[in-house]
Amino acid sequence: LVKQAYPHSYEPTWAAPKFEYIHKLVMEYNYRINLKRQFKFSLCERCNNISNKLSPDKKSTNTTRKKADDKETIESSSPISVASEDENNKNASESETSSNEESEFALGYKLFIKLSDGTSLLAKWFEELVTTIDEFLSSIHNKVISLTKNTNTLPNDYRVTFKTQREAGAGTQLADAQDFIKFKAEYSKLAARKSAIRIYVTVTQPFASQNKQKKN
Repeated sequence: LVKQAYPHSYEPTWAAPKFEYIHKLVMEYNYRINLKRQFKFSLCERCNNISNKLSPDKKSTNTTRKKADDKETIESSSPISVASEDENNKNASESETSSNEESEFALGYKLFIKLSDGTSLLAKWFEELVTTIDEFLSSIHNKVISLTKNTNTLPNDYRVTFKTQREAGAGTQLADAQDFIKFKAEYSKLAARKSAIRIYVTVTQPFASQNKQKKN
């Protein structure tokens, strides 16, 4: 899976070797692409780095262009997101979902825990690397157990939300992959502004007694 998709807008006026590199990808993966026209596409991190390092080479431009013009469209399928503008929007969205679900994500956040009796524990700062929503929620669950000192804590005993420092209201739920995508997008915006995000764990029912479990 592509960890990170980097959007680009192709121009027929691109100079070689960048044009040559894109032409190579189109040929290699058999895209249905007309290189005489503009189109939007996305590259994986490795291909994007290669593309960015390429510099214009006027001598090879005309030769490469002729190869592309000889075959106006190239048919087939591909593992990276290069398509017509309409198809690209869909592919970019799918690529972003896949990327957001699978790529390792570094984050720092303040964790707030509010117990079922209305009292709140002191907030604590955490930094970690996570890949999926399940991994992140599991990490939060372990922290809840550690901070409440109750090993009987279950995930359905509480709900998890997130919000910015200045945001009012209950916040946004953090429960599935779509929530995680929104969370990471919001986190990236805040990180760029050097602002912190907050994770809230609200206990909705009393934890089972540890003493009871020991007696049983």
